[in-house]
Amino acid sequence: MDDIENSRAANNSPQSIGICWQEADGTVVLHLQAKAPDGTIGSAILRYPTDHIEYLNILDHVGPFNGTEQKIVAPWPD
Repeated sequence: MDDIENSRAANNSPQSIGICWQEADGTVVLHLQAKAPDGTIGSAILRYPTDHIEYLNILDHVGPFNGTEQKIVAPWPD
């Protein structure tokens, strides 16, 4: 079981699409995963440095960080 599956199981959150954390320089890292109906799994690691145009939108979605915590990433609204 990987970190995303462990996080889903620990939080009883089937709506999780991944995990995220904030690095010492403020960069937000998203480790996202999707599963298709046929069982195909896709994953991506996205990095948003503080000067990225979407940085504040990402922080707004995942909320503030406390130190080195990892957080669950909920799906974005359609």
